[in-house]
Amino acid sequence: MVFSVEGMNFDFVAMNLTGFLLYSIYNTYGYFVNQESTGRVDLNDIIFTYHALFATLLTVGQIMCFPFKNNKVHTPTILLLLFMWGSVIVYATLTLQMEIFTPEPRLSVISFMGYYKLAISSLKYLPQFYWNYKRQSTKGWSIFNILMDLTGGSFSFLQMGVEAIYGLHVEINIVKLVLGIMVVIYDIGFIIQHY
Repeated sequence: MVFSVEGMNFDFVAMNLTGFLLYSIYNTYGYFVNQESTGRVDLNDIIFTYHALFATLLTVGQIMCFPFKNNKVHTPTILLLLFMWGSVIVYATLTLQMEIFTPEPRLSVISFMGYYKLAISSLKYLPQFYWNYKRQSTKGWSIFNILMDLTGGSFSFLQMGVEAIYGLHVEINIVKLVLGIMVVIYDIGFIIQHY
């Protein structure tokens, strides 16, 4: 058996890693510290976040171990991620360390981490779509991950729907809601592309 990561777009992996690092901080803060900045965060959200981060780190490990030919993280992706991390650090410094201003909870540095996760998720699938199209193949790229992603997004909607119907929670985690919508749309596109 020959192992290769040629079918995995490295821009997708780089954005995924940053996205799940930011989302881990966002959800951890919302669950353990204060939900004013995040909306409702449940234990299953924490478990999902760290599971996804761990799976992404395993993918990074595979990239380091297996041949990948001409695949690389492109300069626009690197610049985007550097901008995001830099702006989070500057914003955190201005609001938390220097206390130059105190934003309302929905504009806190934690909220921005969630919003950046949304931005990353809206962009991260595009390089993989293009990579699959350019190669006219999904070989070397697992549709199983997309099927699991679609299942998770669907269950996320189901959970929020049940909670809303039974009045269990009034506050909405807007990041979780929009992520669920994006995941379902992109995953359906990948399924069409694969099959």
